[in-house]
Amino acid sequence: MEEQRFLVIHSYGLTETYGPATGCMWKPEWDALPAEERAPIKSRQGLHHLGLEVDVKDLATMRSVPADGRTVGEVMFRGNTVMSGYYKDGAATAVGMAGGWFRSGENISTIEVEAALFSHPAVEEAAVVGRPDEYWGETPCAFVKLRAGGGGGGDGGGADGVLPRAAAAVHGAADGGGGGRAAQDGDGEGAEVGAAGAGQGHGQPPRRLFSKRELAGTAAGRSKL
Repeated sequence: MEEQRFLVIHSYGLTETYGPATGCMWKPEWDALPAEERAPIKSRQGLHHLGLEVDVKDLATMRSVPADGRTVGEVMFRGNTVMSGYYKDGAATAVGMAGGWFRSGENISTIEVEAALFSHPAVEEAAVVGRPDEYWGETPCAFVKLRAGGGGGGDGGGADGVLPRAAAAVHGAADGGGGGRAAQDGDGEGAEVGAAGAGQGHGQPPRRLFSKRELAGTAAGRSKL
């Protein structure tokens, strides 16, 4: 996209946070980095704006998780641009705002799944989106375009190697996994990958889990970006 003169700015937010809550604040010294090093930096959600506090917390203890790039927790918000509650729905408000923080309420980091897919030599393009699910409410769905000829050779290359890697990434991102499924179209030109939500009881809202490094620039500046 940059070759076509687009300026890409990655941000993260929800309707409940009045739109974008964090953004990747680009540093001039990163301009000199090669494209393969700039891309992972641009994929990070970055810093929160002045009207918000953003943190990644353990769901059980409500303590901040370590900024080690491995420990997962839930992204939580509080501040002037966070909603006061759901309209005429006190029960949903009590769940979403429990502990004085708004809980982001999803359980899969799409960036982590996409990164795992892009690391496979057979993958040219990939995008992970949500799709409706009767049991979980929503599950991740990855659309994958393979390189011409499949790429990657016989050592886990081609579509046969892409699908297990995507399923593993989904379960790893969700910290537990819960019965994945995968399917590929007949001509091998594209693949669709999905997995059930992880560690959530039936009827419970799915939650999004991030590593601390993925959402850098939290309340005390614990992550480096």
